[in-house]
Parts: sequence; C-alpha cells; structure tokens
Amino acid sequence: MGMDTVELIMDAEDMFGIRIPNPVAGQIVTVQNLYDTVWNIVSHEKPGIYQQQQVINQLHQLVAERVGCELYEVTPEKSLTSDLGLD
Repeated sequence: MGMDTVELIMDAEDMFGIRIPNPVAGQIVTVQNLYDTVWNIVSHEKPGIYQQQQVINQLHQLVAERVGCELYEVTPEKSLTSDLGLD
C-alpha cells in the first residue's frame, strides 16, 4: 500500500472519527472495499449517527477529490491503485 492510499484511508478515518486497524487497511484495494470497511466500523462504533448512503456519498466525494477526477469516474469496482492511480 502506497502513501497516497494510506493518506486516503487516514482522511476517511478523520472524516468519521474512526480508526481502521492496519491489517484491515491493508486489504482495502477497491473503492467498494473502502466503502464496506468504513461502513462496517461506523455502523458498529457509532450506530445511528450515519446512514449507509451518507457514508458512501462522503467517501465517494473524498476519493474523487483525492484522485483528482470526476465523481462519475469513481465506481465501486475500481482499484484505488491500478484504476484510479493512487500509489
């Protein structure tokens, strides 16, 4: 996992006030992995605070901003590295 991906994950952690354990973070390779991981933690640690679609929308925006692309280019199956260019 490169520095760009680590920074994206740290931004997601800060956005939702959570911590993603390193072994779990190391398994985040697609946009969907990021959505699922963050939602899993948020829904257990902060139940009722966020709706799932809200988490997805905020992460979607974060990825697009971090990568420097349009929102429509960020789809769940995209690899953070090979498709979206994070290192």
